[in-house]
Formats: sequence, C-alpha cells, structure tokens
Amino acid sequence: MNLKTLGWNPELQRALAELEERRWIPGRVVAEHRGAWRVHTGERELLARATGRLRHKSSSPLDLPGVGDWVALNTGKNRRPTVEAVLPRRSVFVRKVAGLHAKVQVVAANIDHAFLMMSLDGDFNVRRLERYLAATWESGAVPVILLNKLDQSDSAERDEALKLVEEVAAGTPILGISAKTGEGLEGLAPFLDAQQTICLLGSSGVGKSTLLNKLKGAQVQVTAEVRDKDGKGRHTTTHRELFALEGGALVVDTPGMREMRLWSSAGLADAFPEIADLADTCKYRDCHHTGDEGCAVDAAVSAGRVEAERWEAWLKLTKELQEIEALRSKYKRR
Repeated sequence: MNLKTLGWNPELQRALAELEERRWIPGRVVAEHRGAWRVHTGERELLARATGRLRHKSSSPLDLPGVGDWVALNTGKNRRPTVEAVLPRRSVFVRKVAGLHAKVQVVAANIDHAFLMMSLDGDFNVRRLERYLAATWESGAVPVILLNKLDQSDSAERDEALKLVEEVAAGTPILGISAKTGEGLEGLAPFLDAQQTICLLGSSGVGKSTLLNKLKGAQVQVTAEVRDKDGKGRHTTTHRELFALEGGALVVDTPGMREMRLWSSAGLADAFPEIADLADTCKYRDCHHTGDEGCAVDAAVSAGRVEAERWEAWLKLTKELQEIEALRSKYKRR
C-alpha cells in the first residue's frame, strides 16, 4: 500500500505544502480509538494523538480527525507521532450525537459513495432511510441504497419494499443484494474503482460487516445473527475503520446507529425534492408550511400530489433541526 492507493492526490499535496512546517508528513486516518487515531502513512500505521494546539483551536469535533481524514503528522525523532492538522475534506458525513446536548459526531470523511443499507426484515424503515439520504446529501458524498438479505424474502416482499423505497429515493440508485450469498453484488462494481472510498451505513444487523467480509474475501469483521423476536442486531462492529479491498477501493465500516439525527438542514431539499420545489412557490417567503394562507405545499398535500407520510416526515425533521439549532445557540451564549 502507498499514499496513492490510499487516495492521495495533487490537491492534497498542495494543501500539505501550504502548512507552516514542511517536515510534517501526510497520512490517512484508518481508525479512531478513544482520543487517538490509527494513521496509515502509505508505508506503515502509526498511533497518533492530536497536539494541544490542534485541540485548542478546535471549536467542535468537526475540527478534529475522523476516519477517512487526511492529516499532517509530526513524526520527529525521539517523539510520539502527533496530528498537527486536518487537511481539507471533500466530504464529511456527520450526525448529531444521541441525547439532549448539541454535539456532532464525524462518522466518516472524504468518502465518494455512502452505501445506505436496509435489510428486508424487521429493520426495514423508509422514514429512517430519508434521514440517511438527507445526511448523505449534506455530506457531499453520493448515496446508494442497498436492500440486503434477498435470500430471506420472497418476490412479493421484494417488490413491495422496492416500491416503497423508490417513493423516497428521489432518483438514488437502489440495489437488491444478499451479502451472505453474494447475490446482486456484481451491481456494486461501478462504485468500487481503485482509490474510491465507500462508507457502509445503517442499523445494527443490516449486514454491513457481512458485506465487508464478502468484498474483502476474508473475515475481517465479526458478525452475529439478528434477534428473532424483533429483527434487531447486536453491535458487533465497535468502532469505525477503513479497509482496503484487493481491487483498490477503500471501505469504511461503521457501528450500527440506533439513532440517526441530522446536524443541519443542508441535505433536506435533496432528500425531499418534491416538497422543496413547492416550498419555493409559496405565497410568503417565511411560510411555515403548516396551514398558512397561500401555502403551496399544504395545497399539494390536500390535493394528494404530495404523500401525507412524506410531508409529516419533513415536518418532523424540520422541527428536530430547529430544536438542535436552539441548543447550539444556547451553547454559544455560554
């Protein structure tokens, strides 16, 4: 493995050259472990910690490294490796941390495609998928929807699931696969070119680690069966980690997310294009879309041109984001 196979490019080289210290070397974060990062330099892996200066300059976790980030390392003689700076990102997938605090978590950085995985069992939930789509569009990566466990469903169940997903996908590619048997995995080939970085996202038990093992051709992640009583899985993946495939693609495996909360509204219009387009035609610019006079969205819902479930989901996400923004403003005033 070398820097190029990890995704290093001339743009990153220029960013590194602009830093104040020329002796720093580049590396890509492949895993995060309680305040330290495992970084690959193209020749070896090092365990590095952020310098006090970087931590002091960081206003939020967004300013610190995440898996997939490119960083500038200080590996001077007789010293422990340190992360001196995070190089500019081309994409970053984030979510709000669970709980009442306004905290953000970097899930993965510098990813090209996000594989949004749902399984055709108790995990299937299009409302959750809408959240993942919004977060992916916000990140700057391109989403791909994977409906896993074809081997555990019949044709009628598959057709019904596909219909429901198509209604919310807004043109996003949808692929049916079985990570266990390998069915449908040939459809992933266009997204697995050399130097492309993929992130596997979804709830526990959807088959992320099983898919990684199949793509890797080896048991690199532990897997477990879902519970029969509720179709939910256990957290077999405990941390985010980047793996290199034989063909040159890079895959970030992530722990299952029990809660997927958005951090900003930047991806809502892409996830709900039919509502965003209508909102632009409302009579008043500050329309709340909740029954106001001249509201084009409300009229479309009443006429059946916009599904009520989609409208309710959009309202719920909008309210959540307003609450998060209020928390962030409260934090800034302290």
